[in-house]
Parts: sequence; C-alpha cells; structure tokens
Amino acid sequence: MRGPHVFFPLFNKEYINADNASHQLHFFVKTDNIEKLKKQYVAGELDMTNISFIKERHHRFKNWHETFDFIVLLIRHRIQLLHVVGYSSTFDPIHTLKLLEFLKPIWKLRKTFALTYNGVPTAFKLGYTGHYKDDVKYEQLFKTIHFEGIYTWFADVEEWANTSGVFRTPPIVCAPTSRFCDVKKFFPSAQKEKIMVWAGAFVVYKRPLMFLESLSNIRMQSPHLLVDWKVICIGTGAQEGEMRQYIDAHGLKDLVEIRGAQQNYYELINTTMLHVSTQSVDHFPNLVINEAMASGCAVIATNIGRAHLFVQHEFNGFLTPTDDEPGLRESLIAFLSLSNEQRENMLKNSRYLAETVHTPARFIENIDTFWKEVFKGPLL
Repeated sequence: MRGPHVFFPLFNKEYINADNASHQLHFFVKTDNIEKLKKQYVAGELDMTNISFIKERHHRFKNWHETFDFIVLLIRHRIQLLHVVGYSSTFDPIHTLKLLEFLKPIWKLRKTFALTYNGVPTAFKLGYTGHYKDDVKYEQLFKTIHFEGIYTWFADVEEWANTSGVFRTPPIVCAPTSRFCDVKKFFPSAQKEKIMVWAGAFVVYKRPLMFLESLSNIRMQSPHLLVDWKVICIGTGAQEGEMRQYIDAHGLKDLVEIRGAQQNYYELINTTMLHVSTQSVDHFPNLVINEAMASGCAVIATNIGRAHLFVQHEFNGFLTPTDDEPGLRESLIAFLSLSNEQRENMLKNSRYLAETVHTPARFIENIDTFWKEVFKGPLL
C-alpha cells in the first residue's frame, strides 16, 4: 500500500523536522513482519525514534494480546490524543477502541479518525450493503466509539456527520486543503517527452475505458493532434482485459501501452508531460496527481469534488467541462492544441504549485490546527 509505505514515512520525516509543528507525535504501526518494515524505513532514511511497532498476533486471544501491547505503549508514551488511520479487514482496531471507550471515565484520551475511504459516506447515502458492507461496518464503529474529531479528504463529510445521525454526537470535522509529496524524488527531467500517463486501478470508478474512448475519438476526428505522442496506462485491475480488447479493436496498439505497477514510478513520470485522471470520485488528495505535478506534468481531471485544489483550470491543466467522454475529449484536445510555449508554461506551473501550495508546512499547519481544536473541544 502506498499510504503506509510511501506517505506515512514521508509525513513522519517532515513533521519531526518541521519548524511549525505544534505537537509531539508518536506513531504506532501494527505489522506481522516488524523486521521487514524496519528495513524499509531504514532504507528510506526514516528516523524511528518516535515509532513503536506492534506485532500482529496469530492465536485465539490475538485481540486481547494486541490490545494489551498497544495500551502499554499508549501509557508509556503518555498519549493524550489517538489519531486512528486504519480500519479494514486486515487492521480492525475496534476491540481496542471499545476498551479505550470503556476506560474513558478514568482515562481522558481523546480520539480522532482519519476518514480517507471514498466509500463513506457514499455507502450510507446509497444504502450500500455490498460485499464489504461499508454502511454496517462504519455505523458500528461510529455509534460504538465517540470520536472527538474526523479528519477527512472529502468536503461533504462535515454535513453528513452533522445530519446523518450516524454519530451519537457530531464531531469536529477537518477537510485539509493541502497535500504534499517527495519533491526531491519527483521533479521535471531536463528533457520532457510527449508522453501522457493514466495511472490507477483498472476498475469501473476509475473509468480507464472512457480515457481510451476519448483517445480513439480524437484519433478519428483530429489525428494530427496525437502525432509523436505516446500514451502509457499504469496499473492492474478487473478491467485490464476489456482495455486490451478495446485497444486492439480500435487500432490503438501503436499509441497506447499498458504497464503493470511500476516500482520506480518517478523515473517515468519525471519525463512525461501530461497526467490524466478520469475517476468518478473526488480527486483530492490523490497522491499520484500530486506526484505528477511535482514532476512538472500538466494535469487533466474530471471536475469532481475538490479537484480544483490540484488543478487550476488553464493554469497547470484542465478540469473537464462535463463529467463524461465528450468533456474529457474537449480537455485533451485543448491541451494537445497548445503551442510549445503554452505547454511548457503549464508544466512549469504544476511544479510551482507543488513547491509553493502543496507543501509539508501547509499540510502540517492544517492537521495541527485540527488537533488543537480537538484538544479545546469537549470530551465526547
């Protein structure tokens, strides 16, 4: 996962070295392979002085064992606020959280939750009870555990938290406006190539087939625009077979290449000119888009949610005028029709935003302000 293995170490490194950081942070990481994870962090030159590793157990009393280990660490490090960032089938902390909730009268530990999964609150709005049963799962969490704050990528969560009745008491909600990535690893190469990249899971809500359809239509209507261009789709997923069939059926094999997950993704993206994101859910704060901007790529994105926080229309890319294939095609044509000078300026503008707007300092200021509000607010 790119979160634990990419952004977490980067955030840790930036926070402990930040001049504007307001809190003393300690990270707790549960894993079934502590030594492997430590080696990864050492390789990334990560200071581990403020990291505690919790060993994942594999016996009938695992929940109690892991909870005991965790609570000992919380007490040892005098934790006053617990920011929960994992809630899934592989890391389900609800047993631990229930015990902490029970101890609240004698242990005034505040809790915040990072809601970064776009299936919530959509699952509640649609009454979704599919394979993962997100509405049932998260309703159990939020009605069982009192969170003083919710830190979320999605702007509509605040209204949902206040009106849905899912929370026993509506928490403080923060939707950050800045993100950051490793601008030392992702940077514009001296020689940019006419390459556009689509990167993500090959699944329905990411809409890779809509992207291929736009390319096919542009090639039929204005073939000169794609001369000398190369398109790379990076990822894996259920729609890969359909994508390959579409490419074959529409004569795109000379234009479009499908690649699996790239270990050294930055080596490719640093040389490219355009990143395209067609997903049907909020783009912000998509790490891949942030990295593309740092690499000096223009960005075309469907105009959904807070995509405008990354893409300033006609400054460092284009937001599609409509959320469909014609709208995507219009934006692609607009970019491909730019003069060399206009294109170069757009690429430079992306890097500028990555260096001046989506920075560690602004991200840290965002989350620190949220934590301060939680400390000032009532204990729920």
